[in-house]
Amino acid sequence: MMFDWSEVWDRKARSGSNVHQEVSGFEHLEIDSREVAENLIKVIDLGPEDTVLEIGCAVGIVARHLNVGARYVGVDKSAEMIAKTIEMNRFSALRAEANDLPFKDKCFDKVFSFGVFHYFPNYDYMWQAVEEMLRVSRKLVLIADLPRVSHDKNHLLFSERMFEEQGWSLSPAIFYRPERFDVIKYF
Repeated sequence: MMFDWSEVWDRKARSGSNVHQEVSGFEHLEIDSREVAENLIKVIDLGPEDTVLEIGCAVGIVARHLNVGARYVGVDKSAEMIAKTIEMNRFSALRAEANDLPFKDKCFDKVFSFGVFHYFPNYDYMWQAVEEMLRVSRKLVLIADLPRVSHDKNHLLFSERMFEEQGWSLSPAIFYRPERFDVIKYF
């Protein structure tokens, strides 16, 4: 049985702690979210005419810096995180499972996820989420911050080969960490 991160995320959103820095309740995420957003904008060539979907938006740590005028929607499994991001950022965001997105086919130009896939419950769910991301995108899908190794036995781990075999390309790093990588697929 895989570890269920749902309660961790809900508890974190309800707490008075700094949800921007403490992500899972067990670790601290020390990133420059503005730098991540700036790199994301460059890598996916995000512009004001684009519609963009973020899978696993949490409290909008990256999305709040996507100041290019694109029409943004975020989804997250945690209802608590969605409530927090709407309260804090006034984003369009809704609760949804990554493997069952409530959107029509090809309704977003670009779809991305940053630092989320290792929290998925298993690889079947992960591949279902990938299929959903591909289904709702017209131009590209980016999956960023995939760990090769982790300090936490509950994290899913990935290899570049897993994605290359499915036709994905390695992407320029959104946030460089040698133990992590990013993949992208263009249509």
